[in-house]
Amino acid sequence: MQSDNHVDRHRQAAQRHEEAAERHDKAARTWSKRDDRERAEMERRNAAIERDAAALERDRADLEERRERERGTGAEGLEPPAYGFGDRRSTN
Repeated sequence: MQSDNHVDRHRQAAQRHEEAAERHDKAARTWSKRDDRERAEMERRNAAIERDAAALERDRADLEERRERERGTGAEGLEPPAYGFGDRRSTN
């Protein structure tokens, strides 16, 4: 299903953001060791942004999963109602 693909993509994006956050944390430690507080702080801020982005991607994946469960399997319930028995537009 298409939603499963969206879920996977969001989970993969979350993982990439987490990995980027780890790289920024490492850079922050490097700059701290070199006594460059401004660059270290910028790297810490970047790490926080990446973690927020990862959380957002996980939330999106969770939303897609929840919506998929609510719809059930297949496309039932997604089609517009057909005219027919009991409908004022019916020719029956």
